[in-house]
Amino acid sequence: MILAALGMIALASVAGFFAWDRHQTCTALIEGSLRKYHATDMHIKFDWLDFDEDTFTYDVEYRDRAGKLHHNRCKVAYHGYPADESVYWTEPIAPPPLIDPTSA
Repeated sequence: MILAALGMIALASVAGFFAWDRHQTCTALIEGSLRKYHATDMHIKFDWLDFDEDTFTYDVEYRDRAGKLHHNRCKVAYHGYPADESVYWTEPIAPPPLIDPTSA
């Protein structure tokens, strides 16, 4: 009986580790996606209530280069570990505004 309980605890620990590792990978992908657009002050929250079979859903808050605060939502696809890691945004991320060198 004790051996079965220890086996279940070990199995839950391994599953928890893989879920945590996948979450860390998804968070890094979101941050990388936002850094391409010069975003700062990123706050990424996992949405526990979105039950898709092949994506993780995140609520994201960030500031663009001009300092404007944005709220967005994204899904990170996982079709097997780590084959497809794509970030799908609810609202498309706008490229950073161009800085006119003559205006300075």
